[in-house]
Amino acid sequence: MDEPDETSHLSRSMLSDRAYEALHERIINLELEPGQRLNIDRLSRELGVSPTPLRDALRRLADEDLVGVQPFKGFYVAPLLDIDEIHELAEVRALIEAHSVERPGGAASGTVTDLRKEVELMDGLIEADELDLRGFNGADARFHTTLVASAGNPMLERTYRKLNAHVQIARLFIGRGRVDARQANDEHRRIVAALTEGDLTKARAELTAHIQGVADRLGHEGEAVT
Repeated sequence: MDEPDETSHLSRSMLSDRAYEALHERIINLELEPGQRLNIDRLSRELGVSPTPLRDALRRLADEDLVGVQPFKGFYVAPLLDIDEIHELAEVRALIEAHSVERPGGAASGTVTDLRKEVELMDGLIEADELDLRGFNGADARFHTTLVASAGNPMLERTYRKLNAHVQIARLFIGRGRVDARQANDEHRRIVAALTEGDLTKARAELTAHIQGVADRLGHEGEAVT
């Protein structure tokens, strides 16, 4: 009996990872829109991978609720979260981020400098002639994932990244104005200030208020759009 071809398996895994990253970015940036059907053959050609690793990538995205699948119809981009789901997501985000901040040796001891750099980057984007929403989204995501990563729990970080993707999509789809961006970054700055002071209770309160504020703003704008 022949041994399994480990090289072939590795190649498939690498191709699946490549397809996953490409599709994840397209979904996050709305190059693939909510509800859009995903044609396996066309995506295989565009991404330069065969259907098998592509389907593996799509199943990973389905596990993150970024892609849906219907029997006999195939894969499609998941629809936007509704207002109730946005607030439910905010509740889970607050639990994860608050836990991460309060972990011994977490954000208060090692990541404040990185957080401050993202705040400064977002300030620059806000003050530019035209707000680069994708750039702001990226810096915002890095700010929050840095907080979570400071807990030193890779599983917690992976779980968080899956959740936060939905917030980024909603922001881009709804559109975020300069006023909202400035308000969010002022909240970021208060979180960093509390961490700099070593006041973790205050940092948790500022963080929770910020996450709820994001949900409220997205919910308000979502109602206006619909």
